Amino acid sequence: MRIPPRILIVDDQPELAEAIAEFLRDEGYDAHICTVGALALAAVARHQPDLLILDLLMPAVGGWEILTALRLQPAFAGLPVLLMSSGIKRERREFYRRLPNHTRLIAKPLEYPQLLFAVEMLLHPGLPPPRDARCVWSHGPR
Repeated sequence: MRIPPRILIVDDQPELAEAIAEFLRDEGYDAHICTVGALALAAVARHQPDLLILDLLMPAVGGWEILTALRLQPAFAGLPVLLMSSGIKRERREFYRRLPNHTRLIAKPLEYPQLLFAVEMLLHPGLPPPRDARCVWSHGPR
């Protein structure tokens, strides 16, 4: 992994994407944004991120489609992905817990301490999640 780690944020809300990028830059990360879901795969190929932060609910091409296409490409199959969604329903949380170990989910609206911890968990997977983290963590084998 390069120093500082490179993070790509894909969200159709430019203000939110830039706010996340600015926060991560202040924390020492090399952060880039893409605000069009249809351009996300090209942005991943161009930026070669160490971590992808991906909004699930976007118009035209959503996060699930991007994640599925990404996982089919051998070069990016193991790329850590932090999914963001304001539409996390209680009954779907069990499904989200079954995500691959290098994929996590965090609820919007984001709280920066939880965002930072989720980023660090994905970039440094040996750390145990805290009991009070507001992320849905998968528990599959590493």
